[in-house]
Order: sequence, then C-alpha cells, then structure tokens
Amino acid sequence: MKKQLIKSVLAAAIIMAAPTLSLASSYVYATNVEWTKGTNVGTADRYNPNNALGDSTKDFLSLGLGGYAVFSFGIDFTDTASLTEVTWGSDISHYVENATVYVSQSYSTGASGSIDFSNLSDWAKVADISNQDGPTITLDLPEGIWTYLAVVDTSTQPTGTTRDGIDIDTVAVLPVPEPATMFLFGFGLCGLAGLFRRQR
Repeated sequence: MKKQLIKSVLAAAIIMAAPTLSLASSYVYATNVEWTKGTNVGTADRYNPNNALGDSTKDFLSLGLGGYAVFSFGIDFTDTASLTEVTWGSDISHYVENATVYVSQSYSTGASGSIDFSNLSDWAKVADISNQDGPTITLDLPEGIWTYLAVVDTSTQPTGTTRDGIDIDTVAVLPVPEPATMFLFGFGLCGLAGLFRRQR
C-alpha cells in the first residue's frame, strides 16, 4: 500500500514538474527591437528590424557597420541566450562580420539618443561574436536577471569589399523560472523525501 502511495505521489510530482522543466528549457524569441542603423546597409529588405523578431523566417536584419539593436522579450531572462546569424554565400570566410553582445536590466540614452555601451552601470558584456561562430551562436550570460540584450556591430570594411555588418535572423533567451512554480516543485520533492524516510 505504501509503495503504491509513493508511486502515485511520484507520478503526480513528475506531472506537476513537467511544465516547469519544459519552460526552463524552452527559448523565448525577441518580441521587440530598437535598432540604430549603421553604415553601408544595402537594400531595404536587409534593414527591416521586424526580420529579427520571432522564430526564424530566413529574413534578417543587417545592423550596418557600427549599428546596434536592443532586443526585449516580454519576460526577464537568465543563464543562456541564442542568436542566429545569416550570411549568404558558400564561403563566409571572405565576409567576416563581428559584434559584441551585452545584457542589461535597464538603460539610458545620451543627449543624441545614442546608447553608451561602455557604461558599466547599464550594461554587462556577454561576449564578442563572429558570423564564423554560427549560424546558431549559444551565449552564456553573466549571473543575474536581465531584461534587454544588445548586439553591437564591430565589423570592419576592408578595401575592395562590401559588407553591411552582422545579419540577425533570431534572438532568443531562457526565461527566469516562476518562483511560485519552483516553490511547489520543491515542496513536492520534500514531501517525497519524507515518504521515502517513512518507508525505510
């Protein structure tokens, strides 16, 4: 009887935990972007900011040389982010494009409306990335809870070449687990531990 009770409680705990574990392992795509256009961006289809929102559509946003984009997701996030970079051509070694990724809880703009990413009170640097790292680039975030993720193009324009900065298809993050759900999950595990002790 006790074994059957333990099995039933264990099954219930797994069912309750499943949505939490699924949420923790499911990426959330960017829902909003503020883009400041860099130089040398080509045709209009390459600089539609909405191309970088949501799941992959194979359309993309070219930041332009020195351009940047600040993404938000409708939720706070932690631990890990994922960025998909799209560069056309069979040999992307001839089209090296680079960027730096930052995260922030909040940020301010200067008098010109530009963002100072060297302001360490606003932004934490995540990593320097390249289109050679992709197409899908996984980013380990600094410890903390974040609201914004920024991608700042740092590409250069070698003589005789044409490029328009890093090309973003998707940006996604892992949401912060809901405290109430995590509490219930932990409470269930504690209950299971107590049942096993009694069984012994």
